[in-house]
Amino acid sequence: MKALKFWIHSCLHVALCAAILTLGSAIFFESENPVTLALFCFFGTWSVYLAQRIFKGKSAGLTEVHQHILSHKKVYTVVAILSGLIAAGITSLLGLPYIVMAGVGFVATLLYIYFPGSKKNLRNSPWAKIAIVTAVWTLITLGFPLANANDLPSGYGWQILERFAFVALITVPFDIRDILRDAPKQKNLPILLGLAKTRMLMAILLAVPFTFLVLYFADGWYSIQQSAVLAVVYAVSGILALRAKQSDPEMYFTFGLESTSLLLGLVLCYFESFA
Repeated sequence: MKALKFWIHSCLHVALCAAILTLGSAIFFESENPVTLALFCFFGTWSVYLAQRIFKGKSAGLTEVHQHILSHKKVYTVVAILSGLIAAGITSLLGLPYIVMAGVGFVATLLYIYFPGSKKNLRNSPWAKIAIVTAVWTLITLGFPLANANDLPSGYGWQILERFAFVALITVPFDIRDILRDAPKQKNLPILLGLAKTRMLMAILLAVPFTFLVLYFADGWYSIQQSAVLAVVYAVSGILALRAKQSDPEMYFTFGLESTSLLLGLVLCYFESFA
């Protein structure tokens, strides 16, 4: 149990989840450098998640992950810098388009943490918070693989929308967890909309990948096996997201919900055998 907690509290788990989702997307879309993209995603995600918690510092209602990182701040500061340098080095090897995309993701992440000339940041806006996190994850886990693909598939724009909805679906519940942890003046999405409307929003987000799943199957893009497996992944993700409660333990979010992205990545890796 201690090893599992360390794995999650050190942000290694979320970095692995993002990396596997990137790897699966890269394999599914026949990208030229799937392993390289996954490594970039792993080190970049690890660096950003550590840095965000280090930069935010102490505040009321810290999560277990945040408390762990602040308790070992010096070590994790070094790890965050080294991971960021490795990610930057990998990006430089991929070429200019990837440097630009990584730069866009970095700037968006920076504004999420710190907005120049203001004591606030975009994290204080409930809609901007979800939009930035979702957009950056979509860019890294799908935008990079698509840019690296030998041939862009038809309808890839809809694939981006599908991924955006999926990432948003598993991101919103973290705001439910943080209802009492965020600063008093920081109204997150569940506080702004209420829990009932927030769950309604998640239901709409869940409907997006399911809708595309049906359309792709009807169009012959997915086989019946692929459609069935993806339906299970989306259903599990939706159930975990919709039943999330503020009283749920930290592991429910940082392990359970996070792992749904890893599950989707593994499924996409497996899909290569259907090609």
